[in-house]
Amino acid sequence: MIALAKKWMGRAKGVAQLLSVLFALYAMVSATPLGAVLRYSANRALGYRVKRPSLARFFDSEAERGRASSGLVLAFANAPKLGPGPEGAPEVTGVRPSLVRALRFVSESRKQKDRALELPPLIRRLGSEEAAVAALVADVEDVARAVEQARGLGASPAVPYEAFRPFLPSSARDAADDLIAPVFALVVAQEMTLPVEGRVRVTSGFGYRQHPILGTRRFHTGIDLAVPVGTGLLAVASGKVVYAGEDSVNGKFVKLDHGYGLTSAYCHASELLVKRGERLDGKSVLAKSGESGRATGPHLHFQLSLGGKPIDPMLFYGDRFKDLVSVGDEVGAHGRGLAALDPHVGEGGARDRETAVVDEAEL
Repeated sequence: MIALAKKWMGRAKGVAQLLSVLFALYAMVSATPLGAVLRYSANRALGYRVKRPSLARFFDSEAERGRASSGLVLAFANAPKLGPGPEGAPEVTGVRPSLVRALRFVSESRKQKDRALELPPLIRRLGSEEAAVAALVADVEDVARAVEQARGLGASPAVPYEAFRPFLPSSARDAADDLIAPVFALVVAQEMTLPVEGRVRVTSGFGYRQHPILGTRRFHTGIDLAVPVGTGLLAVASGKVVYAGEDSVNGKFVKLDHGYGLTSAYCHASELLVKRGERLDGKSVLAKSGESGRATGPHLHFQLSLGGKPIDPMLFYGDRFKDLVSVGDEVGAHGRGLAALDPHVGEGGARDRETAVVDEAEL
């Protein structure tokens, strides 16, 4: 009897080990750069037409993979409507105008009352804009305790949300996530600076256009700026470098995580000046422009993404670029704003041979 039991235990152990190996293989194939290459090679060997995998997507931050709330998507899809708030809304002193506009816009989009006037006393009490916004939808005492716990562990006096978030009760955390992400993504987007200095010509906008090489209609997931080789490329806002490398489509490129699900990418560089993991201030020089990758001329392909989905940079740069954009029926797709609404996101192209580029990688 004992021998039989040992025999069955041995078999069970063998089955468990086999299942572990199969699970590890599945994880490798489905969630690693090597697996992506193997899947791509197998599909090509079988005669299927598939898009070349981008290794950059395996280095996305938690912010980009995670909490892109419906309110955030709604806010960006309607970003051209950004204004001072409801008609006759009172002025809020002592708070950044971009924060007031973002909060009022998100509240109006959700048909919620305007609570911007509550921000100044909350900021004075909690010492943090993010804590003040969290306290609009969570109990202020819960937020205050979470902030103090974060400070006790060494967080800066103006405690960032990610530092005090773990100390919030779960219900308060969910409510705060749903408001902080859209509001502060809009704040960052409103305050972004340009990715290059001086006058610049937008030679290809966001949206569909005729592929200059394949001759088919493709989706361009960013905007192309005509700049000479060696032009300094600037971080549009402070952020962390989550990718600095090269692939066959985008050439040498840098991807920054600005928090709240918002990222920016700078493609076709001739030289990269930063490394993955570095934290940069806004306007930091991160690369020099070029024509690396799949391009027929020197330019910068600049891309903004929200929750991993490309959005039209001209929603926020339109006023600054309005006199410089090349006129044509293929420049921009500002009525849509969100490439996420289209099934062909990730395929790309540019309008003219001068700055032709195909951006098919997932940035």
